[in-house]
Amino acid sequence: MQITYRGDEPDAVKDNISSLISSSNTKIEDFTFKGIQQITALAWDISEISMIGVAAFSLTGATTVPEFPRSLTDVDDNAFEGCEALESLSSFEKTKVRRIGDCSFAETKLEEVVVFRRR
Repeated sequence: MQITYRGDEPDAVKDNISSLISSSNTKIEDFTFKGIQQITALAWDISEISMIGVAAFSLTGATTVPEFPRSLTDVDDNAFEGCEALESLSSFEKTKVRRIGDCSFAETKLEEVVVFRRR
């Protein structure tokens, strides 16, 4: 996972990225990057992420979220809530998403989030 941020890399980003990359973790844990305003962009290079936890990126300064990994199945409650600068979101079309939790994209600049259901 690559994270772009303003200024010096916050210790919380450094610590959390290290634990994500060094483990075989398939979930971005609850509250992992919550409130780190220096975060401006995200890039997934961990192809096996299956879940984004509760408020994992809430209240960050993220402006864009790239295409989600194909392995993604769940976006938990409040995952990106309060990312007031978030105005661009890539498609869920190529993912295995079964669930997007309550308020996952509340208080962002996104006008809609569309999930395609597979038949």
